[in-house]
Amino acid sequence: MSPHTLFLTVGTSLLGALRRTEPPLAPEPLREALARATSPDTAVAGARALGQLLAQGGWDERQVGAEIASVQAMERGGHLPGPLHEVCLAVSDTDDGRLVGAVLAAWAEARGWRARLEVIDGLRPTEPATFARVGLRGLVRAVGEAVRRAGGGEFVAVVATGGFKAQVATVAIAGQALGLTVYNLHELFPHVIAFPPMAVSFDFAPLLTHLDLVMALEEEGVAQLPEGAVPPALEPFLAHVLADQPGQALWELAPIGQIYLEAFRHRFPPSRELPPAAQDRKPPTFRDDHFPKGFREHAHRVWETTPQLVTGHTVTFEGQASIRDRAFYWHDGFLVGEYRDRDGFGARMAYTTTATHEGQRLALLAAVLDRWGRG
Repeated sequence: MSPHTLFLTVGTSLLGALRRTEPPLAPEPLREALARATSPDTAVAGARALGQLLAQGGWDERQVGAEIASVQAMERGGHLPGPLHEVCLAVSDTDDGRLVGAVLAAWAEARGWRARLEVIDGLRPTEPATFARVGLRGLVRAVGEAVRRAGGGEFVAVVATGGFKAQVATVAIAGQALGLTVYNLHELFPHVIAFPPMAVSFDFAPLLTHLDLVMALEEEGVAQLPEGAVPPALEPFLAHVLADQPGQALWELAPIGQIYLEAFRHRFPPSRELPPAAQDRKPPTFRDDHFPKGFREHAHRVWETTPQLVTGHTVTFEGQASIRDRAFYWHDGFLVGEYRDRDGFGARMAYTTTATHEGQRLALLAAVLDRWGRG
């Protein structure tokens, strides 16, 4: 199958090429269009005009930037044998990044392709810590979302030439995790270099019991947890940030952790791996105990809206401090759901399910967390 979506990391080499003061100088029409694109009064029209000029072709590849040169090299090498539908442009969170993104979007549209501009929050070289912690994670999420929109990794090719070296390296690793072919063009080479996906696999076992924490970190950014609360198996995928309270630690998802999570979503998409609906279902049962406010209603709604849950029963209240609000995980063959009310009082429900293997368990866990989890 041929890729119909290109995911491009975008840098600012186009601006450097057009602003050169030494030969080879950019042709006057391109330089004039750039001047319009950088003027506040004509920025939008100028960016569009510049992109359309670039799409006409015939320019020296040293004058069109790394992104266009890479795509042209892919076309010459037959790496895009099928029709291309969408070009996803991942640009930095800077004025220059937005400018180049707008120009390349116009270039792609002039070529007859749909352009999707993704400004990656936090991808700013002036803030190295934010770049590493927020920007690179956002870049990985954008790759994963492009794969899901396209319908699978076989329909997506990644062009990792433009941008900072950290962007290129991160996207290359993400491509391997998601089964994508990654292309790179060195400025001295006439042809792109293709890095096809290798036969590597991830150990997703830690996610069976800690996916709720990982997904919560993805959505909320950071989580403050007691020292020692993060299982050792997850630590390579997280970043430890010093907390301002004794005995507490702040954690956030590291870029490699985002790759880990995207690889999980790619390997176990709920639409393909969810177990079948239960045929004989019975509502959850509750022991004769005092439960947190709203727990009965919450547990019943989870069961009612998840057809793969057969029934459920309440389990021990011990370890109150470790009970999390709307957390889910697998334990001893049951899908366990935890709940805490506003007073901090918690309870657990163990659901029996129709899941019979790891793929179904992981997909079901992801589906329940997506609808009902909060971490």
